[in-house]
Amino acid sequence: DAGEIKQVAIPSEAAIKRISPGQKDLSTAETLQFSDLATGDRVLIKLDPDAPAGAAQALQVIAIKQADVTQKQQKDREDWQKRGTGGLVKSVDAANGTIVIAVGSGANAKTIAVHTTKATLLKRYAPASVRYDAAQPAPMDAIHVGDQLRARGTKNAEGTEIAAEEVISGSFRNLSGLISSLDAAVSTVTIKD
Repeated sequence: DAGEIKQVAIPSEAAIKRISPGQKDLSTAETLQFSDLATGDRVLIKLDPDAPAGAAQALQVIAIKQADVTQKQQKDREDWQKRGTGGLVKSVDAANGTIVIAVGSGANAKTIAVHTTKATLLKRYAPASVRYDAAQPAPMDAIHVGDQLRARGTKNAEGTEIAAEEVISGSFRNLSGLISSLDAAVSTVTIKD
């Protein structure tokens, strides 16, 4: 990623702690040595306010190992496949925290009620991006009819409702239909929507 390069001295007395992705406190953090750090690890460095002027010196280093991030991303992908669903937003009831989405088409078309609570993580894709890691937290009122939406959580037995732990939405225009003509000269297709 593009960003400013900073060089920080890690003295031997600096505390180096390893946490898991998503971990909120240091109560179960493992102590690391400087030699345990590797290129690609994510770190949060608390600078020593008593360091000499102009020197960036660590008082504490909190590290998330790259392998832990990769493992969590894989588990998240598997969980989205297992407990996720997605479709087009048909309605949004912000007062009750319920979003109805349309899934499938034709004989397989159905609606699913996505139930959210204050604990549900609501995210929105960045404009013109479908990268999950670029999505940002967004309020319920950012979700509109016609948006694409994916939800992950506990489904009922019929698959018509989901108690969502996480919801990610975005506004991407899609067209589907049968091609009725092609024009190779200008690289266009005409479809019956």
